Amino acid sequence: AKLSLREAEAQKDKYAQLVNEIEKKARLSFVMPGDLPKARAEYGSRVRFIKSATYEYVRSVELLLAALRMQATDRDIRFDVKDELPAVPTMVMPVVDGMRSVKAAAKNAEGADLLLRATESVNKYPELRLVGAAAVTGLRNAGTSDLTELTQSRFPRYSVALEVNYRFNSDTYRANINRARVNSDLSFNSLEKQKEDLRQAISTAMEQVRFTYAAAVSAIEEENQWDLAVKAQERTFRQGRVDFSQLIIDYNSYFNSRAQRLRSIGDYHIALITYDAAVDALLK
Repeated sequence: AKLSLREAEAQKDKYAQLVNEIEKKARLSFVMPGDLPKARAEYGSRVRFIKSATYEYVRSVELLLAALRMQATDRDIRFDVKDELPAVPTMVMPVVDGMRSVKAAAKNAEGADLLLRATESVNKYPELRLVGAAAVTGLRNAGTSDLTELTQSRFPRYSVALEVNYRFNSDTYRANINRARVNSDLSFNSLEKQKEDLRQAISTAMEQVRFTYAAAVSAIEEENQWDLAVKAQERTFRQGRVDFSQLIIDYNSYFNSRAQRLRSIGDYHIALITYDAAVDALLK
């Protein structure tokens, strides 16, 4: 948005120079009657474009600050871009097993496998439980007790037992094992799918980096050629050998090439960030 605003300002300045040139020629009657209104109309459209670009830039800044939860100290934001078109980095397919998304899927698969083993153990081996109880009574272990001793409950009683619980041919346990086995298989399949999807995403990101770089290089060359062509057309127009309408057409093509250059470079930087995100390089 910021570069688009700068581009709009450059277009306005270019058409302002053209209007001045047409006004000089009009005073000398060297242009067609409709050339000056056309030039002023083109200049007015560029002024309107600046207003639209300014609104988009301010809105983008506000959305960015809101996303970052930062207070705006200035309407302008300076971006540190060291190289407009950095070279294509060395890209290799990494080992996906160590990446965050795969690690998370592996943890889920490991948990499902442990749950399956635990469920199978419960069904395979009996459940042992140590139980105990304590109480008091008025009766002795041996001998007789009078009525007073019976009512005083002075003699403790303790009991300890080993409880064995085993269900033979239990439908409930078989259902639990089947459910745990299905969950384990699903988790394993999800892990393998996550690996394959990640490899595909990285491969696509690598191809996108190469493609957008080539497109950006081509767009820069196209803009350079249009820059040379427009400068030559301007010299020819001052000499009266080029029609004003043709100059406007060339101007529009020139500015379209500049806009395409900005989009292509932006697409390349987005592709670089997408690749870094795919290989977990943004967090390093």
